[in-house]
Amino acid sequence: MDKKISKIDILARLESEEAKQSFWRKHWAKFLVVLIVGVWGYFYTTLHNQEKRDDYNSVTPTQRNLVIKVSATGNLEPTNSVDVGIEVSGTMEEVLVDYNDKVTKGEILAKLDTTKLRSQVNNSKASLEVAKANLKESEISILDTQHELKRLETLYRSTQGNYPTTQEIDKAKIAYAKAKALYGAYQARVSQSKAQLKVDEEDLNKAIVVSPIEGIVLNKQIEVGQSVVANMAIPILFTLAQDLRKMRAIVSIDEADIGKIKTQQAVEFSVDAYPQKTFKGTITQVRLNAQTVDGVVTYEAVVEVNNSDLLLRPGMTVSADIITTQLFNKWTIPNGALRFTPEATTKTSKNLFSAPPKSNKPKPSKQSRVWILKDGMPVELEVEIGQSDGTYTVLKSQIDREAQIITSMKTSDKDE
Repeated sequence: MDKKISKIDILARLESEEAKQSFWRKHWAKFLVVLIVGVWGYFYTTLHNQEKRDDYNSVTPTQRNLVIKVSATGNLEPTNSVDVGIEVSGTMEEVLVDYNDKVTKGEILAKLDTTKLRSQVNNSKASLEVAKANLKESEISILDTQHELKRLETLYRSTQGNYPTTQEIDKAKIAYAKAKALYGAYQARVSQSKAQLKVDEEDLNKAIVVSPIEGIVLNKQIEVGQSVVANMAIPILFTLAQDLRKMRAIVSIDEADIGKIKTQQAVEFSVDAYPQKTFKGTITQVRLNAQTVDGVVTYEAVVEVNNSDLLLRPGMTVSADIITTQLFNKWTIPNGALRFTPEATTKTSKNLFSAPPKSNKPKPSKQSRVWILKDGMPVELEVEIGQSDGTYTVLKSQIDREAQIITSMKTSDKDE
């Protein structure tokens, strides 16, 4: 019996082993496919996440110093320039200076032909002499008529009114009064002639143009032989600058930035003549009057400039940066991070701030958002930001200093 059972067991076992072998022969391909798919899925997911991480350019917050600037443009001019004109008409006889000549105060710059002006002076002198002679004659006439009136009055009293007649005495009185009135008129004529002579002599003196200051000739608008007509406006002959070692730039500032501008702020600027050189100045005046050009409102500021090396010239166009604020050791992020938005991602907003205690402090005035890498994927994060220098912005939020803040997408080889 035991032997039979043993044989039966052996046969059962053999059949079971044969069945198992048959099952694996039938299904081994399916198991192999599942294994391959699983391995492929694992590596695909790992590599895909790695690709996602490699798709972005990112940085961590950086501590740096920021210089906040306001841009402006304008032109250079001398701190003290004078337009020298002439108040009389005539033909230019001499021009004694030229561009860039240094002049002293009182130095003769030019002369008019004075022939006509001298004639006017001589004519005025003659008119004065005539007026004086008439005045002298009038003075004698007064004495004569006065003497005649006294004689007639004496006769009238001595004859007890019989001679001369009252009519003759009245005529004498009238003659005397006329003589005195004529004397007054000749006195006025003498004064008038004197005044005219003074005017003509001054015009003669003004025919010689002299420098009112010590400086340099910037501009000359007259040549020998040219006619000068001084009617309603005074013709400008020369422009003089007192000292080109000190200049100023008049710069225009946009109305959106004028609130940041104050006197004594430092200014850095450049000119096209020296593109590699930076010049420095200081704001000394912020003008209240607005300038409107093509609908754009600007305000002018005056920048004092030291030009001791005489490189700068009047009229040069300046491109200026006015330093309004300097910040030191501030945590910053690139401005590109504030502009970045992923093309396609699951937007999961998470707050990574350390929880602040409740208080009555006002809410942040300037909120923005950035995207950080979390497990290889971009995650949106709200942040509080401060001032910017145009490249970097102050980060006020207390976030992880090792956080990878996305700034842009990487450019693939295909895109290139």
